[in-house]
Amino acid sequence: MSISVKEAMNIGGLQKAKIIAGHSGVDKLIEHVSVIEVPESHEWFRGKELFLTAFYTIKNNVEAQLDLIKTIHEKNVSALGVCYPGMYYDTIPNEVIKMADELSIPIIEIPREVAYIEIISPVMERIQKKQTLEIHQALHIQNHLHKWLALQLDLETIASNISEVARRHNNCCSSIQSISQHIP
Repeated sequence: MSISVKEAMNIGGLQKAKIIAGHSGVDKLIEHVSVIEVPESHEWFRGKELFLTAFYTIKNNVEAQLDLIKTIHEKNVSALGVCYPGMYYDTIPNEVIKMADELSIPIIEIPREVAYIEIISPVMERIQKKQTLEIHQALHIQNHLHKWLALQLDLETIASNISEVARRHNNCCSSIQSISQHIP
């Protein structure tokens, strides 16, 4: 299960952050959050991640920053959160912003007062809540399916019933999910 970059921007410390590039990529899905601070970090990219970095090891190296954006694109990473402006870097170079825009890679600038944990924990918690809702729905449908099979209902009726239960459950879960998004 995952959440979009746009949804993540309304969670935890990301509420204080702003997207400075790659706005067309805000619908990309995030399944994981990780920190990258070593030059070899690309070896561990898995895709659908939100990566957080202070650009510490590449703060003065525009080519390395551009290479990181290219690799993020190639590895299907969802977004890059760049932390602590003014501490290790003053501004993200225009070339990096331009490439991120072209490749639809959201770059999120995260203010100094936001710790990594204020992003990682709330975003992962939201993803886990979505996973829990999905599992609950699957178990709910499975329980009904067992009953219908025991009643020896025909396949067409079972398919119709599954569709109806899923529709009702999705409506219910959408309401619950909407409410849970407003709970810290």
